[in-house]
Amino acid sequence: MSDIQTTRVLVDNIKERFHFQESKVYLKEKYLPRLHTLHNGGKFTVTINLLAYLRTAPTDNAVLLDDYGNPIDVRVKDLLSAAEEVYTTVMFQWNAELQALSTKR
Repeated sequence: MSDIQTTRVLVDNIKERFHFQESKVYLKEKYLPRLHTLHNGGKFTVTINLLAYLRTAPTDNAVLLDDYGNPIDVRVKDLLSAAEEVYTTVMFQWNAELQALSTKR
């Protein structure tokens, strides 16, 4: 292979990697806003921290700050169920799209 062909292959490889990284950023921006659930008049971003707290909460009811900083009285089991459903659904969709991109590389 000549130096020019080698350079073209390297440039194509770099472009491909750049587009993959760009696509990963796009997917993150696409799916992170979907990690929300509504409960008892509050809007909650579903995070690992929220799920961990809800799974270990010592009581059936708790008062949590929602995304707008408002204290909301929540039923722990109900919020946990809704949050787990949202988290699982969004993460499986996100992962499926990422895997599809990975196989195109």
